Amino acid sequence: MLRPRSRLAAGLAAGLAAGLAAGLALAAAGTGPAAAAPRTGTPDGDGWKVGVFGQRRVQAPAHGGFSRVIYMNDCRPGGCIVVPGTDDSRTNRSSIPQQTSQLDAWPHGDAAWAALVRCVRETYAPFDVQIVTEDPGQASHFEVFVGGDPEDIQLEGALGVAPFVPCGGIIDNVPTFVFANLTDQTDVLCWAVAQETAHAFGLDHVLLRDDPMTYLVPPYRKRFQNQAGACGEELAAPRECWCGGDTQNSYTFLTATFGASELPAPGVTITTPHAGAWVRGGFPVQVALDTLLEMQEVALAVDGTTVTALTAPPFAFNGPADLAPGPHAVRVRAIDQRGLEGEASVAVLALAACGADGACAAGHHCLGGACVPGASAPGGLGATCATGADCGSGQCTATVDDGAACTLPCDDGRRCPGGYACIGDGAGLCWPGGDSGGCGAARGGRGLGDLTLALGLGLGLGAPGLRRPRRRAARA
Repeated sequence: MLRPRSRLAAGLAAGLAAGLAAGLALAAAGTGPAAAAPRTGTPDGDGWKVGVFGQRRVQAPAHGGFSRVIYMNDCRPGGCIVVPGTDDSRTNRSSIPQQTSQLDAWPHGDAAWAALVRCVRETYAPFDVQIVTEDPGQASHFEVFVGGDPEDIQLEGALGVAPFVPCGGIIDNVPTFVFANLTDQTDVLCWAVAQETAHAFGLDHVLLRDDPMTYLVPPYRKRFQNQAGACGEELAAPRECWCGGDTQNSYTFLTATFGASELPAPGVTITTPHAGAWVRGGFPVQVALDTLLEMQEVALAVDGTTVTALTAPPFAFNGPADLAPGPHAVRVRAIDQRGLEGEASVAVLALAACGADGACAAGHHCLGGACVPGASAPGGLGATCATGADCGSGQCTATVDDGAACTLPCDDGRRCPGGYACIGDGAGLCWPGGDSGGCGAARGGRGLGDLTLALGLGLGLGAPGLRRPRRRAARA
């Protein structure tokens, strides 16, 4: 049995108590939102108040199945006409307006619309639900109108509304509304679209801040949580859920209703450091994840030992501070909210600190306080290269006459190791050939910390912030 709510939140007009559809109601305090120009707003920062509408019982027609398509209708270019009647998105009929009504078109432009659609798709990505922006016509589909003001359909004080469905089944072809004239904030509109469409499937409000079915803020970026939460609108007043019980898990409800999506396991790319990079203790690790799903965990391991495990973005790490010189394996593993895993790994070389008076092992040179491999080593200082990925330093520099070579900035005083010259403007770059006077680390060099920063940047050929060295003088 569908349970009516017992009260309305403060700040909403008393007239809304009788039979209006429920929804995410982000109301302007006192008077309700203006129906004029689009505004930038958030529920707490702009004086908006979270409210709760009463509800209307909707009778379920006989139906043996239901659609998995949600049509996001931006009502462009000329607005949308909605007529009163039994809910049917195929004919733009809704039980909410009391007369034939017109909604204004989406007001925020193409880029903002694309961002909203992307956000809604990410929100529903764990489930076998399709988000479309082309009208499915007479094919069964759920629909959310995204445009206009609540006054367009004879409401006040709502950012979104949806009719309620009886317990024990889903009514197909239910239209819902989100009033885009009230705010241009993508996360807020995405939250509203997710909540209103999920109301049409039978989900209640829940007291979990990160779930779209909540009224609680912050945050504004919300995704369906695989976690049971108490039903209700205010933390101080949890209540029984509409269809019985004290808690709701939005994620398991939608999975049971629509099934899980068939998206692949998350794709993982380690963007920093690159394969073969020179690193020092505490080196930065950055990753790119190719997935629409939320992550359960993203973890960094070095040589098979977990260094850090994160459960929320940003997913950025630092390697262990006590990293021994020599080769190491860096691995990042990502587990999505379904438990599927993806991973990536790269091999790196930890540099040793220079010894007394700049001493380094054979074939290595002291620069910036660390012993860097020379030109005879793959990717070493002065080795030929095509891109920064070819160099341990991540920095490949070209000259007009002498091709491209792996480089690093000179030490203070434009000093480079023996066999290298400091060329170019400013601090300069160490280039093979010539002699700038020996190891700068033993003679006022930049020190280990500066080298760590330089090596962690992963700079490529022609990277910003580095000037290309001047053309060298012709040799006799």
